[in-house]
Amino acid sequence: MSKATFYKSSRLSVFCIATLLFVLSTSMTSYGQEPCGNYEISVNVAANRINITSLDGTAHAVVVHTNQHYSIVNRSLTQVFVNDGENGDCPIASFGQREDDNGHLDIYFLLDSLKACAGALVKNYEFNILRIEGVETGEDDPPTFCGESYMHIVGKQGHDK
Repeated sequence: MSKATFYKSSRLSVFCIATLLFVLSTSMTSYGQEPCGNYEISVNVAANRINITSLDGTAHAVVVHTNQHYSIVNRSLTQVFVNDGENGDCPIASFGQREDDNGHLDIYFLLDSLKACAGALVKNYEFNILRIEGVETGEDDPPTFCGESYMHIVGKQGHDK
């Protein structure tokens, strides 16, 4: 391989890696979706793989960790939705909020609250989107925020039982 060919393929490799890193670092919501607030927060669901059928009759909780500062959240205007993009939104009606050890907002709800949205969940072994929308405290027109994360729901649910 000549030096010219080597340098040309090296530059092409660097360009491909840089393009890949740019695409991966770009938010999923920036393609084809309207922004859902003034800014986006990080959302992580624990556990993000949920077996919806094996936990009947138990009070297991799903915890949603965010990087949003708890002290500035208007907790009465916080909403949690399950949305698969096809069947529409299903609000999680019963959930709680708390401050984690780092001062960030954690949201938790019982698995039964998720089961109430069975009609909006994607079929077995598919990813569902959990979305949080909220408003900050203070000011006349406080900023809004949103964030979403995937959940992997296993077990039969919805119309395909």
